[in-house]
Parts: sequence; C-alpha cells; structure tokens
Amino acid sequence: MYHLDGDDVVLAHYCKLGNQPHMRAEKDRKPGVIRFRYDGGTNLKPEDRHMHSLVVTLHDPDHVQEEWTLYNDGKKENAVTISLLRKKE
Repeated sequence: MYHLDGDDVVLAHYCKLGNQPHMRAEKDRKPGVIRFRYDGGTNLKPEDRHMHSLVVTLHDPDHVQEEWTLYNDGKKENAVTISLLRKKE
C-alpha cells in the first residue's frame, strides 16, 4: 500500500510472514527509479525476517520492474525481481 506522509511517499508491505514493514522513498539520481528503504514496521523487530527494501524501475509506460530484498538477522537473505508488462487489448 503506497501513500503520502507529508511530502514523502511511503509504503506498508502486508507480508505473508505476518508482519508489516514500512518503507520510505528516497530520491534516486536515475530517472524512473524509486528506492524504498526500511523505516520500521508493526509486528516485527529489526532482526526479524522481513522485506527490507524495494526498488521500482519505470522503464516505460508499459514496463515496470520491482526488486524486493528480504532481510533476516539484520542482513540480506535474498532478492526477488518481478517484471510487469501492461496488457494491451
């Protein structure tokens, strides 16, 4: 779930792990890239397994890529990349 918090874009990830990490967007020098970094959460401690960051890349109006990074015990466990393509009629 993405929304504004003052002038910031934030997200809450409602995870199947049963926690809700919150992330805050950071500016990126590269056009079309939005980086979200862990900014607390509910039902978790920082060392718990959780989604820690998200990089959204808007390649063009029809192609979006998401890279989700999972942390466990305070370090990166793995990353998952999802490529989305707009379906045209």
